[in-house]
Amino acid sequence: MPTKQGDVDEDALNVRGEVSETPPGESGKVALNLKRGKYVMFCNVPGHYSQGMYGKLTVK
Repeated sequence: MPTKQGDVDEDALNVRGEVSETPPGESGKVALNLKRGKYVMFCNVPGHYSQGMYGKLTVK
C-alpha cells in the first residue's frame, strides 16, 4: 500500500468509497457495487493505518 508520512496515499489508489470520520464508539456505513476481486479497507485518520486499522475484503 503506498504511504505518505505514515498514512495511506489516497492519490495513488483507485478509491471505491469512503465513510466520513465517525466519533469513537460509533459506526459508519457505505454501500458499494464491487466487482469480484480483492480489496483493502483502511482508516486514514492520521496514525490509524500505521497502528493496524485496515482489513481485507474479498468479493466472490
